[in-house]
Amino acid sequence: MKVNGAGKASIGVSALLALSLALGACGAPANDQTQTDASQSALEQQAEQSASAAQAASGEQSTATQDEQSEPNSEQSSAEESMAEESAAEESSLPSQADTSVQRVGAAGVGFCEVPSDWVALSDGMPAVKYSNADTTQIVTLSLYDMSVVPAAQAETFSVDDAAQNVLVALENEGASNITFGGGDIGGYEARIISGIYPDGLDLVAWVFADENGAIHYLSVESGAGSADELMANLQATFSLAG
Repeated sequence: MKVNGAGKASIGVSALLALSLALGACGAPANDQTQTDASQSALEQQAEQSASAAQAASGEQSTATQDEQSEPNSEQSSAEESMAEESAAEESSLPSQADTSVQRVGAAGVGFCEVPSDWVALSDGMPAVKYSNADTTQIVTLSLYDMSVVPAAQAETFSVDDAAQNVLVALENEGASNITFGGGDIGGYEARIISGIYPDGLDLVAWVFADENGAIHYLSVESGAGSADELMANLQATFSLAG
């Protein structure tokens, strides 16, 4: 009986041991599956992290590339602007080409003006500078007023208005028509302006003014009908006592 009892006890222990091993064997796959799932999840997270890191690196590289590309463009633009500025500066420093269609004539004391380059001098110096076209149908005169015609008793008080009145009277005595008398500026001086048409059709426009030294000047343009206005405008635009 003791032997049988011991045998039963041995059988019971063996059975428990077998059962435990069986249970352990059954639980093993579950543990392996759990570990596999965990590993897979870790790999997925690692892949996601790697992808994010790669995307970030790609973005940084793209930004760097854009910056590198923009820098040469910016430098090129600055270089082009600099070249344009230098070119403009060089052009502005070059002397302007002279207008060969006109010539500047005159003399110190009576003043200077521009006339066409093919005009010739009828007189070129004190007391008068006078230029004309080839057939003398257009004439420009720069002169001092002829004080020799003024009586000595009147010389000290003789004024610009007196000189202008004498010019007007001379036109009337020569039979001029359409005589006008007015005022205006020429060469920076206030002048009296007298105009009229001679019997032969020649137009005359004259300016009489006094300079800062009190000297009385007489300027005039004479031309055929229809061209006086052009000569008058040219003299007003180009006359100067200084040169």
